[in-house]
Amino acid sequence: MTMRVLLIDDDEAEHEIFSLALKKYNSSITVITANNLHESDALLKNFLPDAIFLDMYMPGINGIEALKRIKEIPDLRDARLYMYSAFYFTLEEKEALELGALRWIKKPDDFEAYQGLFKELFEQK
Repeated sequence: MTMRVLLIDDDEAEHEIFSLALKKYNSSITVITANNLHESDALLKNFLPDAIFLDMYMPGINGIEALKRIKEIPDLRDARLYMYSAFYFTLEEKEALELGALRWIKKPDDFEAYQGLFKELFEQK
């Protein structure tokens, strides 16, 4: 079975590097990107991801509010959800984990760091 990943992030450049790095890590993974939660709502009608990477800081609705809404969707309760940000913020990280995020991830600085991140997250030991 092919793994399905959804990235919700308002940065188009992030979509590109994330998608390229994920495809290089494993070309059989399907990756879909959305600029915000509203855009992802339309995608989720036809695409149920196994993992969701959710940017913390997006215009309109922040990652914590988006996380709360995603966790209310029954079909997404089993999806692995990772908060994804350029920064570490202890209070937001704690809240995200309490709400069901598996981990707070600082966005990798380069392509190799993405490869290491995907290996760490997706290869079961």
